[in-house]
Formats: sequence, C-alpha cells, structure tokens
Amino acid sequence: MEFVNLFTGQTIQTQAWQEALSPGSYYAIDNPGVGVLSGNATDFFGVIDGLTVYGEIISAEDCDEGFLLAKAYSAACPEGELGMMHVSQASRQISRVEFELAREAGWIPDYCDDCRGPSNDLAGVGKRNEKNGTYPRYICRDCRKAQRLCETCGTPKSSHNFAYHLCIPSRRRKAGQA
Repeated sequence: MEFVNLFTGQTIQTQAWQEALSPGSYYAIDNPGVGVLSGNATDFFGVIDGLTVYGEIISAEDCDEGFLLAKAYSAACPEGELGMMHVSQASRQISRVEFELAREAGWIPDYCDDCRGPSNDLAGVGKRNEKNGTYPRYICRDCRKAQRLCETCGTPKSSHNFAYHLCIPSRRRKAGQA
C-alpha cells in the first residue's frame, strides 16, 4: 500500500508487517514526527529525538484504508492518548509483554539512544524542553563512560561545575561512602 505523507509530501510504501497490524496489536514509533493538520493547512514541526511512542491498536472499524484507532503512550503522555494512526507510522511491532514492560518503565525506551544496544543501566541525559520539543537521551553506562559523562546521571565530566553537580550517588562516591 502506498501512502502520501501530508506533512512531507513523501510517498511511503508500507511493509507487510505494518499492513498486518490489527486490533489487539502493539507497536512502537521511535523518534516520532510532530505536526498539525487543520482544515487545508499542514504544519510539520519536526522529529522528537529520544522519544518512543508505544501504542495498542483498538479498532479498524469505520477507518480509511491504512488507518487504525489506537491508544498511544510515551514519557511525554504517560496517561495515553486515543487517536488515529496510519500503519506507516509504526517503526516496529512489539509484543504485549514488551508493551507492559515499557509501561512499567514509565514509557522510557529499553535501548541506548547512542549505540542502539540493549539497556545497560540507562540514564537520562539532558532535560525535557517543551519550547523546542527535545527530550532526554537515554544512554547506557558504556556510552556514558566512553563520552566521559557521570556514570550515574550523565553530567559531562568536562563541565566546569562537575564537582558540584547534584547527582547524589556521585557525591557519595566522592566522599568515600558506599
């Protein structure tokens, strides 16, 4: 099935697994695009790096081809939001177990944003900035160490105020405590 993205104008060819999504299926959207469709106007704001949306397909009834009613959750909207999604938006299909694990983790991804490897003691680096739509990057311990970041919270060790940053576990280590 071909689909024209209304924001970018790009023609997208859906994959067989996307077309097979149906009520009861679960999916994830990595680094989703954000925009507004209003009447004849479309505004595309860009991609939200570091955010993963987890969704459950609710219904295909009364939906146009390729569209499904879904409830989607993320760290930005942990209570969930009901709405229409096109199957081409899904980055990957996930199992119910993966969906529930993501819920238990507060909708934070289970992989490192830098190396894309499995989680190895992830820590959020950066803060949510609603003005420019950025979210913390989640980086594993190995990548934090390679980038010379605090292994607990991700503060750069090259920062002029590293010795004073507010990471309680780091302060305990510096003071010689366990």
